[in-house]
Amino acid sequence: MSAVQTIESEQCGRLLAESIEKQTPIVLTHRTPEGWRTYRSIMLGGSSAEGALVVQRPVPSRGPAVSLPTLQETLGVTFRKGHKKCMFSTVVTDCGRESDDAPFVLRWPREMQQLQRRSYERATPPPGQAIAVRVRPVAEGDGRSQQAWYGELENVSAGGIRVNMPDRAQTEQDETYQVMFTARPGDEPLIAEATLRHHEAAVNGRCSVGFHFVGLESTEEGQSALARLARIVRDYQRANHSHRH
Repeated sequence: MSAVQTIESEQCGRLLAESIEKQTPIVLTHRTPEGWRTYRSIMLGGSSAEGALVVQRPVPSRGPAVSLPTLQETLGVTFRKGHKKCMFSTVVTDCGRESDDAPFVLRWPREMQQLQRRSYERATPPPGQAIAVRVRPVAEGDGRSQQAWYGELENVSAGGIRVNMPDRAQTEQDETYQVMFTARPGDEPLIAEATLRHHEAAVNGRCSVGFHFVGLESTEEGQSALARLARIVRDYQRANHSHRH
């Protein structure tokens, strides 16, 4: 069974209806000129007949205070359903007045993707394989945007990546970076955007840096990258299991 499943039409609607009834928490992702921003919200109402999903007015998850998404902007939505993570892309159709703390209205999705929990378990490269990772800032107008730093993959999951990098790399918490690596010889490079979450103390001029993938659910290209990540994690897990046994 594929680690990523597409849920369509009626099944998608039933899953959303159940989540609305439970007022399920959700995470929204939004691409800004400064990089990706994430927000917390809760499902409140809506239906496929109305073509609308009503959610609590979003609250920034972390990082600097930023303005909320506006009309017709694309958002990624993720939430938990049992042991799986569900995700879909949508647009804002009504954002109300901030002074009224009005809820947001999003377009009801026609389909969504479900990702198995094991895809979010960290997997290290198979024994004997050193995987190079390129990291560079993506913020528009940033003088560092042409710089790139190279490190070695420590582990990866569908949720993020940890890289051993030179300590001189000028990385900053919550900024958005493009990461690129080739998981297996002969593969096409995998490119995704991520925010920096963890930066451990340097040892011998190198440090371990953790990045959280963002926005993959927002576009078809991102969803394709997410499916590739799930396959990479599965293949790494199998290779490491075979090596131990």
